[in-house]
Amino acid sequence: MRSYRYIGSLLVVWMICFGEVAIAVDTPQTDKAAHFAVSSLGVATTLKFFQWLHPEKKVTGTARFIASSLLLSLGAAKEIDDATKQKALIDAGDMAANIGGVIYGNFLMIEF
Repeated sequence: MRSYRYIGSLLVVWMICFGEVAIAVDTPQTDKAAHFAVSSLGVATTLKFFQWLHPEKKVTGTARFIASSLLLSLGAAKEIDDATKQKALIDAGDMAANIGGVIYGNFLMIEF
């Protein structure tokens, strides 16, 4: 039960911190860079948190899947929100930046 409280706390802190960063740099020139940075840092931070919860274990494929799914879902939700606000299509470049950031974030946490 203890780990669920930690995971819930992490998600709240993550959404506040990274959400504020994404809003602060949300200009057309920096939008894709922000998507990439938030996705990669979010995955790396989430995986590091899983390591902190269970220091005796390595980062598993399940943890990577959960972290990656969480970040891709948040990125897709932001794109859907942007598309509805601007009455435009979802930006494929932003989604590509999200996917690239998630892949890079997973590479940051490779254990040798």
